Amino acid sequence: MGIYCLVYWSIFHNTLTWIAHSWRHNSFYTHGFIIFFLCLGLLLINSAKLKTTSFQPGSALVPGIAFLIMVSFGVLLRFHYLIGLSFITGAISLNRLLVAEENKEFMQLPFWLMVIAIPLPFLNEVAGYMSYAASKTVAVIMGALFSSVEVDGISLIIPGGVAFDIDTSCSGAGSILALITIAILWLASFKDNPKITSVLIVLALPVGFFTNVLRIVFVFMVANTWGMQYAIQFWHDFAGYIFYIISLGILFISWIAIKRISKDKIRLRRLIIA
Repeated sequence: MGIYCLVYWSIFHNTLTWIAHSWRHNSFYTHGFIIFFLCLGLLLINSAKLKTTSFQPGSALVPGIAFLIMVSFGVLLRFHYLIGLSFITGAISLNRLLVAEENKEFMQLPFWLMVIAIPLPFLNEVAGYMSYAASKTVAVIMGALFSSVEVDGISLIIPGGVAFDIDTSCSGAGSILALITIAILWLASFKDNPKITSVLIVLALPVGFFTNVLRIVFVFMVANTWGMQYAIQFWHDFAGYIFYIISLGILFISWIAIKRISKDKIRLRRLIIA
């Protein structure tokens, strides 16, 4: 794996530099370094405990083909995201080729987790659409609470001169991404049915969006009661933490409910080779 990483770096160092730069400067991906060191730690610990290896080219065929396709299109289109994904598929292919069957799951899991650390393309554009959708949803709720609400694009104004712009920082894209990241890390620690995992990750989208909408409504109400300066300086960030915890709680309760409905036992996944 060390040789593979060095070869990959020598060929695609621009892409890996782009990923590290995104982790440092993109607010959506500040968790990237945490995921990287977590996966690296799991990989090193489990690599030290490998005792047997086997050569199985058949099981490495599918990820190997995926690696070649992603590299080819990534280079052709100059698409960093595909090249980044190709690192993961190539590493998984190499693990399936060399690692014994009973240890494959332990060695592949860190690379699967790295998927959530590769910056998604067009995220800023998606956040722009989400800010517009959030402003429209907030306007509907605020319209039911106050006599009149003025809407100008992503700007909302309520009686008393309280006005906010629902820009990309308030779109909820960051909190949704963080919510999905926590959900995937949580689910990776348990043996879940793939359907349950898929449902929970999809559920994180509406949960994150609507809790963010409620956060914005809450900030508007605080501004209307105590003034905009108070709402901006204190309640804006504080409400973000509170409603993020609420969204995590909703997701956790949903996971428990889905497990009970499907009669699936809660079983921890072993992450370290015994």
